Amino acid sequence: MLWRFCFPVFNDNSVIVKLLRAEYNRRAQLRPLFWVNTMQLPLEKVYTRLKIVSRQTGGNQEETDVFGMIKENKNGMTIVEGSLGIGKTTFCLKLALDWAHQRGSAASFPEFELVLLLKCRDIDGDLKEAITEQLFPKDMSKDATEELFRFFEAIENQKRVLIILDGLDELAEKSKHHVDDLLHRKRWAFCNVLATTRQEKGIEVRTQSKFAYISTN
Repeated sequence: MLWRFCFPVFNDNSVIVKLLRAEYNRRAQLRPLFWVNTMQLPLEKVYTRLKIVSRQTGGNQEETDVFGMIKENKNGMTIVEGSLGIGKTTFCLKLALDWAHQRGSAASFPEFELVLLLKCRDIDGDLKEAITEQLFPKDMSKDATEELFRFFEAIENQKRVLIILDGLDELAEKSKHHVDDLLHRKRWAFCNVLATTRQEKGIEVRTQSKFAYISTN
């Protein structure tokens, strides 16, 4: 069964969806050898199955249905912790790319109209600014921008949005209060949030916010 993505507002012909798809496709062209600029490899060639293997108490490993956790977690908040280089960023990109192309195999994947992947290290102000600067071209029309954030402000629409915050541990201190408004449900309170971080930052965040928790260490 394919993942089902619902597009009553932002369908395949929407400017917003087309721009997001183009951005995720662009990011998915990986450079396997960082010293060779001309060599690029599509993400699908090196990352084919979307899963998380979490380490349980006692050292046992168990495959985790992260999408099922997002769907079942009434608070809509999920955090994935893992060591440097374990693949958290690649996992986030694969998730966004699969959404853009409406493909996958997990029946438990929730229906989202928009999946917004933000790199925490590049957040330099308000979240609206981060979304437009990281995900959309500078010449995006004013009408398209207004359409996007009108959608966000409607409470019933927020439940159909997944915001991915990749690398909470890399968030600049000056931008922390903007992200905290989202994590503490003071802004866009009904949006689904999936965050990744190293474990030490994850422990801090989990004491302040109601996250479902997955450890990949």
